[in-house]
This record gives sequence, C-alpha cells and structure tokens, in this order.
Amino acid sequence: KTRDLAQQLNWPNGLALANTDFGMNYYAQSNQAKALEYEEKALEQFNALKNKSGISALLADIGLVYLAAGNYTKALDIDFQALKIKEELGDHKNIPVILENIGTIYFEQKNYTKTAEYYSRALKEYQALGNKRGIARCLGNLGMLEDTKGNYVQALQYLLHGLNTNTEIGNKM
Repeated sequence: KTRDLAQQLNWPNGLALANTDFGMNYYAQSNQAKALEYEEKALEQFNALKNKSGISALLADIGLVYLAAGNYTKALDIDFQALKIKEELGDHKNIPVILENIGTIYFEQKNYTKTAEYYSRALKEYQALGNKRGIARCLGNLGMLEDTKGNYVQALQYLLHGLNTNTEIGNKM
C-alpha cells in the first residue's frame, strides 16, 4: 500500500523508501535475491533523485544482504561506498554502524587485524557520540574477537566492560 500511495502522490522519494522497506522485509526472511531486487530498484530511484543520504543508507542495507549471502568481497565494496558517502555528509551518527559492519565482514573472512581496526574505530565513534548502546555492542564484538583469537583475559575484560555498560543503560539484551 505504501508503494501504491507513493505512486498516487507522485512522491519519488517515498517510492524509493517503499522499495527499501520491501527489500529489508525480504532480507529479514532470508530471501537475499528478492531483497536485492527491491533494493536495486530503490538505489536507482535514490540515484535519480541525487539523494545521498538515501543512497548511503541503502548501500549499508545492501551490504548486509551481501554479508548474509556470504559474498564478503561485494559486501565490503558496498560498505566502503556507504562509508565514503556518510563521511562526505558528516553523518557521524551512522558512520560507526558501517564501521561495525565492515569489522564483521573482516571477522567472517578471519582477517582479525582488520576486524579489530574497524571495531575499534566504531567504538571511538560511539564514544565521541556518547552512544552507550553502540559502545556496549562494540565492546561485545571486541570481546568475541579476542575470544576467537584465544586471548581469554582480554576477551573477558571487553565482555565485562560491555556488560557493565549494558547494565548502566538498563539494556537486558
């Protein structure tokens, strides 16, 4: 209905947003092919509108779809495009989310040096924003990374710090 309404109102940005939502719904259902179909439509629409904010947000979503599909090379390429636009826009609120996504892709590739680099960058961004939920998530990610590497003491330190931060903000996970 949203897409129909956007067409009736001749609202191109609304149509792009509707296609984005369709894509993310298919992503949530683990239907990457259908998700990409709608997200590619939305990307064309955002590009036609020169809506950089929409483009960067959608690229981040597309990166998640490629990550879920196991296409790490494509996911990295897409996420770096999204990151570049977010940095150009000065969108500091969303930059750490993309940095985390990049760290996760590197984790899946078992490139733990790059994983630590991007999770740490995301953590610094969240700290600068005072985003405690993001801080806690990054600390958890860093803890899991250190656990995977066999650095159990460091892992425990990160995980406990993350747990304390979550407790502080009332996040029961």
